[in-house]
Amino acid sequence: MKRLSVPAEECRYYDFSMAAAFFKEIGCVNTPQLGVLQYTSGSESIITIGWCSEEDDKYQDIPIFKSFEDKEEYDTVQFMPMGEREVFTVDGRLYITVSVDGGLGIRRINLLYDESIVRALNLIRGMPDMNYELCRIYTIGTKRSLIGYYWVGKWEPKDFSENPIMTIAPVFGGEDNIFSHYDISDLDIVALPKGESFLKNGTLWQVSEDKEYGTSIFAIMEVYGNFTDNQLLN
Repeated sequence: MKRLSVPAEECRYYDFSMAAAFFKEIGCVNTPQLGVLQYTSGSESIITIGWCSEEDDKYQDIPIFKSFEDKEEYDTVQFMPMGEREVFTVDGRLYITVSVDGGLGIRRINLLYDESIVRALNLIRGMPDMNYELCRIYTIGTKRSLIGYYWVGKWEPKDFSENPIMTIAPVFGGEDNIFSHYDISDLDIVALPKGESFLKNGTLWQVSEDKEYGTSIFAIMEVYGNFTDNQLLN
């Protein structure tokens, strides 16, 4: 299972080289930049992601997501350039900007593989900034059973009038709100230490730490044989 994939199905010009070739073909002189495009007409405003080049004090722009319908002339367009590793959502899917030859590109995020991505996602959802731990979560009771791998974040308010927050996000997709099925007292939440390895979706993963991006997992190899999914290997 790849952490990132090329969004060819839902995007056009998802890499700098493709955008540069298009802008050159339509006669643009300046280098296009990837960023947020905000189109405004009267009191109506719509925001999307696209490429933009400033030509003779005017913007030449093109949205890159095929789902964006540009059906009318807009009074104004504002452009805000993006940097590397910016996370955003479009049509319910999660994306990240990456460095490619010549500039930036966009990749689809297939799993929440590092702490910085889950933090960015929850900020998009309106949650406060908090630190996260990568955890295995088990049910406890007559039989201890592994539910899966989750990012667990905790936020303690400084103001006593506010309630603390605990958020859980599945690493490999699936049920976000496991509290709809389980009470916190029925769960055993175990943090994964650096260097721990486990199997998931036919891939051997290992936990690592990065000073900039926090806890992360990376794929070591594809695994074939009679192994149990989620099995710990160290």
